[in-house]
Amino acid sequence: MRKGEANRIRNQSGVTLIELIIVLIIFSILAAGIASYLSQSMRAFMAAKDGLAGLGISQYVDQRIAMEIREINFEGSGYSITDFTTDTLTFQNTDDVTTVQIKYDSASSRLLLDYASPAVQTLANNITDFVFTYYDKEGIAGATVSTVVFIEYSYTIAESATGFSTTSRVMLRDKI
Repeated sequence: MRKGEANRIRNQSGVTLIELIIVLIIFSILAAGIASYLSQSMRAFMAAKDGLAGLGISQYVDQRIAMEIREINFEGSGYSITDFTTDTLTFQNTDDVTTVQIKYDSASSRLLLDYASPAVQTLANNITDFVFTYYDKEGIAGATVSTVVFIEYSYTIAESATGFSTTSRVMLRDKI
C-alpha cells in the first residue's frame, strides 16, 4: 500500500461502533415511549366506544319502557296493572286486549318485553341491578295498584368495565 493511500484511509470520518449503539439505544427508548402512548390512546378509545354503546342501549331501553308504561290502560277507577314487583310489571295495554310484561331476568342478565303474541323480545342484555319502584301522587314509594302515579326504574348496563347506570321516572297517563 502506498503512503498516500494509508493517510487517506486514516483521515476518513465514520461512525464508531459505540456511537452506533448509543443511537440505537436512544431510538429504542423513543420507540418504547411512542408505543406506550399509542397503547394508552387505544385503551381510551375503546373505553369511550364501550361507553357510547352503553349509552345508546340505555336510550333505547328508556324510550321503549317509557312508551310501554304510557300505554297502560286506565279504567275510571284505576290502571289495568295485574302484577307489579321490583323486577316485573304486567299490565293491559290501552287497547284493553294486549297484555304486556316488562321483566328483568337476573339469571341471564336480560331485560325482556313480553306481549301475549308475538314472542318475548329482549330489550337489552348485560343488565344488572334492575329495579322498578312505584310512587303515589305525593311521591311516596310503595304505592298500591290503585294509588300508583309514577313508575321509576333503574338499572346498570355492563357494556364496559365501569358500566352505565341510569334511573328514569315515568308518570302514568290520565291519573292526575
